[in-house]
Amino acid sequence: MKANLVLVDDHKIFRDGLRQNLERFYPCYQICGEAADEEDLMLLLGSGVQPDIIVMDNILQETSGINITESLKKTEEFKSIKVIILSGLISSSIGRSDYEYVLDAIEAGADGYLLKDCGIEQIGMAIEEVLKGGGFCLGETFNIKEATRVIINNQKKLISILKKEHHFGLTQREIQMIQLLSQGLSAKEIASKMCITEDVVTSFKDNIKRKLKENYDIDIKNMVEMVVWAIKNKVITI
Repeated sequence: MKANLVLVDDHKIFRDGLRQNLERFYPCYQICGEAADEEDLMLLLGSGVQPDIIVMDNILQETSGINITESLKKTEEFKSIKVIILSGLISSSIGRSDYEYVLDAIEAGADGYLLKDCGIEQIGMAIEEVLKGGGFCLGETFNIKEATRVIINNQKKLISILKKEHHFGLTQREIQMIQLLSQGLSAKEIASKMCITEDVVTSFKDNIKRKLKENYDIDIKNMVEMVVWAIKNKVITI
């Protein structure tokens, strides 16, 4: 799926690294602009650049990505642009109070929220999910409309709302990859059909196994087991 992206971060070295990784692993995505702060972003959008998604750091020099998101969503001209927030919090140290940032982002109109220490494959999955009209937060898909209807006061409630129980929390792209595996396609053939690289295919496989183990204590040892499991649990059809 093709998409035009704008990257917003006040550290050029981070923007450069993210651009290079997206161009390498997700050639279907076009980086149509970059900005270091809100002023740069508004000048860029005012010049006629029309991104499908803005991938934006939350902590900027004079404001936050969440505040910018809220302003964009209130502006008729830009409210349809999807926004994925990147947070500098570290996944191993995120605590109950930190989840308030996630709630603030969702309430502001953000379509995704990721930690900066996530892998490029998770950013790619977030972009895919958001393009389809869904949400993606901390490695899980979620229903944006449901999330915005619920006032979340603690981590437990937040996780229960964000986790999408249908299909065991797997994204549509992950399910698509399993479906292609069931057809006997090689990693190279799957990469071609999904418009990604073979490295990303491998990352998808690893991420699926990790999700199933961590969230459901399901231990998948190889791709044959993954396909058999997916068929038995009606995640895919043959």
